[in-house]
Amino acid sequence: MTLYDIDQALMDLMETVDPETGEWIGDPEAWEALSLARETKLDNTACLIKDLQARAKDIAAEITNLQKRKKALESKTAWLMENLRRSLDGQNFETARCSVKFKKNPESVRFEDEQAVLDWALEYRQDLLKYSKPTLSKEEIKALLRQGEEIPGAELVRETRMEVK
Repeated sequence: MTLYDIDQALMDLMETVDPETGEWIGDPEAWEALSLARETKLDNTACLIKDLQARAKDIAAEITNLQKRKKALESKTAWLMENLRRSLDGQNFETARCSVKFKKNPESVRFEDEQAVLDWALEYRQDLLKYSKPTLSKEEIKALLRQGEEIPGAELVRETRMEVK
């Protein structure tokens, strides 16, 4: 029986009244059994939530550990690649177990002084500049709303959350 079913059965029991006197004529034993079943169901659900939260926390910790291990392996790989690149000095290398080849990448732009290029573009070639969309500062808007200022399309909301511990 689901929690919904239990709540519905309790509601049905509450509605059993004597039409003449208006007194409740429901089955007290059924009421007690449903109340106990509801309490048990609520307890089990809360305990399941706690278990799932703990498992999610353990998985998050494991993800952090794996990310650290991944970063260490990537750093070691980069270091070894640079050593190999320096040792081979652009010469291809091949054995039965591996092959190392050097290929030219497509052209790319590297800025030695990005600010100097930006200043030049601002003065001579603004068509080379890209502008990003403005973003709203929620913290500053929240402060204004708290002070009573009305901002169209913005409102302060306080949502409730349920904690299971």
